[in-house]
Amino acid sequence: MRKLSIFVLTFILASVSAMAAIPTGFHLDNEIDVTGDWKWDDGWQKGEFLTAKFVMAIDSNEATQAEFQEVGTFGTPWHLDYKSSALVNAPAKFVNELNAQTLNPPTTTPGTDWTKVHFVEATGSEFSQSKLTVNGFGNVYVKSSFKLDAPGGQTVDLNIN
Repeated sequence: MRKLSIFVLTFILASVSAMAAIPTGFHLDNEIDVTGDWKWDDGWQKGEFLTAKFVMAIDSNEATQAEFQEVGTFGTPWHLDYKSSALVNAPAKFVNELNAQTLNPPTTTPGTDWTKVHFVEATGSEFSQSKLTVNGFGNVYVKSSFKLDAPGGQTVDLNIN
């Protein structure tokens, strides 16, 4: 009976150790809001008004190594300068969504400018690459989703106004 107890205890410890060695993957959620300081509503209203939202998600359940870097310039109303890069050593899913709008359109308010968007996304894996470039004024919506079957990565370059 004692040998059986030692065997069971050893088996349980080995099982727990084996489960602890299983990679947990790589998961990233990133959200950036760009706001302006004035909005026309039958007169100028001061505040923080959302003019653009950028959402990024990266998921890889099998990754044992991943790298993510980002550089952003924040602080000026209506403006964003943002760059990021990600590398994952296993299959991964990359999803990006950008929704930009002009809050004070020059055609219907005393506003003088349209929201300007510059968005470049490059995604690649061993045998496939994609580059998406969007330049627009006014209301711009972009959503992309890539599922990589092999290790790969993605870069994003985003400028608002």
